Amino acid sequence: MNLDLRTLLRYARRWWWLLLLGPIIAGGSAYWTSSQQQPMYSATSTLLISQSDPSQQDLSGLQAGERLGSTYQQLVNTDPVLQAVIDRLQLPLTIADLRGSVSASVVTGTQLLRVSVSDSDPARAARIADAVAEEFSVVISQRSTQLSSGSREALQTQITGTQQQIADLTLQIQQLEAAEAAGATDVSSQLGSLRVTLTQAQIVYGDLLSQQGEMELAEASLQSRVSVWEQARVPTAPYEPRTLLYTLLAVIAGLIIAAASVFLLEYLDNTVKNEEDVVELAGVPMLSEIRVVPKLAQGRDQLFVLNRPTSAASEAVRLLRTNLEFAAASKEITVLLVSSAGPSEGKSTVTANLAAAIAGSGLVTVVVDADLRRPTQHRIFDIPNDRGLTSLLTHPQQPWNWAAAEVIPGRLFVVPSGPQPPNPSDLLSTERMRRLLADMRSTADLVIVDTPPLLAAADALVLAPHTDGVVLLCRAGATRREALKRAVGKLQHGSIRVIGTVLNGQRSSSEAGYYYAEYYSTEPPAASPRPDAPAREHAPQA
Repeated sequence: MNLDLRTLLRYARRWWWLLLLGPIIAGGSAYWTSSQQQPMYSATSTLLISQSDPSQQDLSGLQAGERLGSTYQQLVNTDPVLQAVIDRLQLPLTIADLRGSVSASVVTGTQLLRVSVSDSDPARAARIADAVAEEFSVVISQRSTQLSSGSREALQTQITGTQQQIADLTLQIQQLEAAEAAGATDVSSQLGSLRVTLTQAQIVYGDLLSQQGEMELAEASLQSRVSVWEQARVPTAPYEPRTLLYTLLAVIAGLIIAAASVFLLEYLDNTVKNEEDVVELAGVPMLSEIRVVPKLAQGRDQLFVLNRPTSAASEAVRLLRTNLEFAAASKEITVLLVSSAGPSEGKSTVTANLAAAIAGSGLVTVVVDADLRRPTQHRIFDIPNDRGLTSLLTHPQQPWNWAAAEVIPGRLFVVPSGPQPPNPSDLLSTERMRRLLADMRSTADLVIVDTPPLLAAADALVLAPHTDGVVLLCRAGATRREALKRAVGKLQHGSIRVIGTVLNGQRSSSEAGYYYAEYYSTEPPAASPRPDAPAREHAPQA
């Protein structure tokens, strides 16, 4: 798949409705869904995390502060904090409900912790945010005090015991000193031992007092570690739903999905779409590109060359006539076979209009409906079909003009298919058919033979060797690429001249077709006068 600018523009013209419908549906759905959602408001309060030791300002202290902030971020949503908020504000919520609306985040590079609450009521969102911040500060303070109380009690027990030991030692020393003063001589060594023990006890007592002071300082710092820095403000606008943003994103997503669908459909579509496809597959020139013809009524109204001579389709048929004249300059074309790869590709309609265009230029033209399986020419030209080609093949004594209807006096003659035979291929392969074509060749300037599709029956291959060349019809978006290759291959295998192809049903995919349509659509359609019912007796003699 070659994706150049022309190809992309062709895709856009072909699938414009899908490229428009995708964003409309996606954007409309997003807008409706967003407008049905309940507005949600967000309020944020800010906590300041103070370092326990202001003297720690080195890297390790900063890293410890960041870890502490991350820890507090997780602790904000714990049950003790949320339950305290519910009890304080008497909220009709469970802990799980409240947890879903509370979030916390650490401001990078700072000691600030933000507590955010989302709620459908802006005032309630602010109240809950403030309550969470305050209760969290209280819980942290209480937990810090609880953690140190056990150590403080143990330390106090040690201090009390040491105090009692010092008092006992002091009393014993005083008693021994009094005995020594009274003249006792055997207490000197005991008195020295007690004094050493007292000195050690006093040292331990001093250490315990120092520890107690440090612990009191630590408790004081822990109690003031988390504090409310800024209370929440009542939000004035909801943060959800963001209808405009969601709608815009949905429109973009819808366009992307639609574009991807177009590329997928084009990739999966194995039909011919434009002149480049046809020329590449067939390997022969494209003689004309006929745009989509507006829906026509049955009968002679299908002759748009006569009824709508200024239409783009009519001009495309006249271009086909001109290119056939150029092809005839190098090698004569008197008997032309028109076929297609498959059914419903427009060969019969194009054949009839080509014949009308050639006859309109003054040449005697004969149309032979050799599609004996699904004859069409008698309906297009609105002529009887009780006598036609099969009648000529079964009545060898009759000249071809016996079964011909004169459509344009002296210039256009149509030989319909006639009664449908049981064996079309056998009739078309007879010597009588070859003589009929020879007789027409000697009488008319151009004989156009309308045959069944090449891949549907062998009739076209039977007649092709007795003609001067084949024009192959294909329909954009309908003719399979493989079918076109097979049809051309069959003709080339039989050494049959393929003059060129005609792309039918094209929707202005090329720039030339577009400007053609624009130019010719500016002229009002001039309907040609409808001739009277054609009569066979006016046909030229064979």
